[in-house]
Amino acid sequence: MRTVIVQSSFWQLVSHADGMTVFVLMVLLGMSIFCWTTFLYKVLIWRAKKRQLNTVIDRMASAQSVDDVVAIAAQYLPTVPGYFLSKVLSVVKELLVTSGVTHQPLAAKEWALFEQTAQQTHDDIMYHEERIMPMISACVTVAPLLGLLGTVWGLVNAFMGISHQQSADIAAVAPGIAQALIATVGGLLVAIPALIIYTYMSLQMQAMDQQLAVLSERLRLLMQKLFALSQREG
Repeated sequence: MRTVIVQSSFWQLVSHADGMTVFVLMVLLGMSIFCWTTFLYKVLIWRAKKRQLNTVIDRMASAQSVDDVVAIAAQYLPTVPGYFLSKVLSVVKELLVTSGVTHQPLAAKEWALFEQTAQQTHDDIMYHEERIMPMISACVTVAPLLGLLGTVWGLVNAFMGISHQQSADIAAVAPGIAQALIATVGGLLVAIPALIIYTYMSLQMQAMDQQLAVLSERLRLLMQKLFALSQREG
């Protein structure tokens, strides 16, 4: 029964809050919805991407030729590892000259271009995955400040009300102060989960970055096995 009364009082305070406090609370609600929606979406997407990366990395371990890598890339083309392999292989096809089973060596410049393409593709994928992170970080930083703004605004209104009423009675002051503090509570309720979400997402980004690095290294080692580096200057 007491819980119901407290909840009723809480919503009553919100409903009687001034326009600025309501605006702050609405913005905080929008930030909270954004953070949680992004988090749930990314969790589902990352699980699928991690499975795909692990599968392709395992298959790359048994690849024996460029044709094997091309087949893997074609099978997983719509995925992150498929995109990575196809992007790098498009450069490999231009650089490698094959005749039967005999492979001509790559010049130093050509090998450097291969590695640069692999690294650039890796960076492009990670940039695409991480581009939402600054917005989550902004929510972590802005939410408590926005809550503090709402609290200060509410306290100013509360003290102005005291001066108008010429009374500092606690019964008259308490509702205004409570309305002001609601903004602080709202800011913390957004910032704390957003910080946890940001930390978790950062760890997932690091894990994906590591998986892509492993995939890139396996492709590089395969290319080294198949094509000897030339010692001549490009």
